[in-house]
Amino acid sequence: YVRAAELDPNDLGALRGAASCLVKSGQYARAQAYCEQSQAHRGELLPLLARAYEGQQDYVRAIDVYEKLVGAAPDPNVLLSLGVACLKAGHYDRAHDVLASVTQMRPEDGVAVRHLAYCFIMRGDLDQAMQAYRRAIDLDGGDWEAYRGLGVACMLKARQSQDDRWEEQALRHWRRSLVIKPDQPKRQILEKLIRENSKRQNPLQGLNY
Repeated sequence: YVRAAELDPNDLGALRGAASCLVKSGQYARAQAYCEQSQAHRGELLPLLARAYEGQQDYVRAIDVYEKLVGAAPDPNVLLSLGVACLKAGHYDRAHDVLASVTQMRPEDGVAVRHLAYCFIMRGDLDQAMQAYRRAIDLDGGDWEAYRGLGVACMLKARQSQDDRWEEQALRHWRRSLVIKPDQPKRQILEKLIRENSKRQNPLQGLNY
C-alpha cells in the first residue's frame, strides 16, 4: 500500500490501505501523514485520521474529527468513538451526553453502557455507576472490564460510606474480572489492590491448630 501511494499519491485505496495498516501496527504519526496526504479524499479518510490522533493521545483533535463525522445523521459507532474520546480527554459531561444517546439508540450495546458507567464514576454518581456496570454485565457476562469497573465503584462506595459490605463486593467483582481475563492490562495493580484490601490472606490464620 505504501508503494502504491508513492506511485499515485491521490489513490484513495492506496492511502486508506497504508493508513489502516499503519494504525494497526501502532505507527500513528505515519498513518496521520497518509490520511492528510490528499485533500481530495480527506473526508473518506477521517475515520482513520481520528484513530491516528487517538493513538497519539491527541484526543482533542480526535474529538474534532469525530464531531465532523457525526454530521446530520449520527452513526452509533461514530458516536461511541466520540464518547470514548471525550472520556479520555476528561470531558465527562460531553461524554455522558454522547454515550447516553448511544445507549438510547442501541440499548443492547454493553460496551457503550460500560463506558457510560465510567462517566458516572468520574462525575461522582456511584449509585448510577454501579447500576450501569450491572446492566453491562447483564448484557455480556464475560465483560471483565465491567466487573473491574464495578469493583472500583463498590470500593469507592465503601470508602464513602465506611460500610465494609461494599468492600467485600468490590473484592468479589475484581476477582471475577481476573478469572475472566487473567492476563488483562494492569493485572498486577488489580492483584495488589485485592491483597491490600483483603482482611486476611488466610481465613484460618491463627485458627488452624
